[in-house]
Amino acid sequence: TNYECGSEDALGRCGLQDEANSIGNEIPDQHYLPWVTAAQFELPDGYQINSYGIVMKGRYLGVPFGYDAVNHTHASSWNYTTFNEQSYWDDNPAWVVYDYITNTRYGMGKELGLTATNLTLIHKDLWECSKRACEQVNDGKGGAQRRHTLNGIITGDQTKWETLKTLCSVMHATPIFYKGFLRIVQDAPRTLKRVVNQSTVVDGHFKWSGGPSTRGLTSRIVVKWLNPDKVWQDDVVEVRDPKSLFDWGNKAKEVTAWGITSRQEAVRFGRWILANDNFEGPIVVYRAGGDHYDIMPGDHVVLDDDVFTTNPVGGRVIENYNGSYTQFVLDRAPTALDNT
Repeated sequence: TNYECGSEDALGRCGLQDEANSIGNEIPDQHYLPWVTAAQFELPDGYQINSYGIVMKGRYLGVPFGYDAVNHTHASSWNYTTFNEQSYWDDNPAWVVYDYITNTRYGMGKELGLTATNLTLIHKDLWECSKRACEQVNDGKGGAQRRHTLNGIITGDQTKWETLKTLCSVMHATPIFYKGFLRIVQDAPRTLKRVVNQSTVVDGHFKWSGGPSTRGLTSRIVVKWLNPDKVWQDDVVEVRDPKSLFDWGNKAKEVTAWGITSRQEAVRFGRWILANDNFEGPIVVYRAGGDHYDIMPGDHVVLDDDVFTTNPVGGRVIENYNGSYTQFVLDRAPTALDNT
């Protein structure tokens, strides 16, 4: 009997399983084909099976020079250009995203038509995403696991842009277009890039809106994920915030952790959504000058608005007074302090 072994994008190892055990038939590595669409299995005499599942290892990916796809380690740096000549199987979501962005058959390669400049920027973004994905974190069982992994099948039930966003969400990232270039922005710890106060804002004016509201708050998340211990069937894990449950009761949300096959990673995914829902502050709008040319979504910016501070800091020198280097015209009258 021929059993369907996935889409034409499948590339990998197939085995026949039931709920009790695995027969153990595998396609050896040397027999990998570019597109595996069907596989044939012979059942032992007298063996009865009511259901079966196909386990595939998935596509082989191009990975950058300096990244070890077997041990999931990174070199200290990369030139953001050179890729390994050999392709590897890898569940690092950064390079799954890159494969989807550049592949012209099943991915967005034709639609995006990325320039060399844009590819370099994406390489930089994904290199950082890849390093964070490989960080060792608690696996919930007393051991450690990589922070992010991705194992899934693209079925074509979403638009390509929605699919890209879903792939990026596995590593807490999102695709954006910034200054005409596609970028991948990850929600991750960053160093401070700019301190903004009245001196760097047009007319020194911040416009604040919104604020704390219980409408978008969440106290409990039910995360659906694929459990390999249940033959890759759907499973759920619940993530709660005790303080939020006490403050505003049971405000639940159900989400699907697509591509996640680890319970603890599903827990982290739920905690990430809880944090995004519950710790978003008010929105601020301001206009800035050329010193903001390199600020992009995801950058860490600190605002120093004198509406919230008792001692405003910062100011601008408008001009030299009469060409002197000892007297200057300021953007506003300074506030005198004691003993000055």
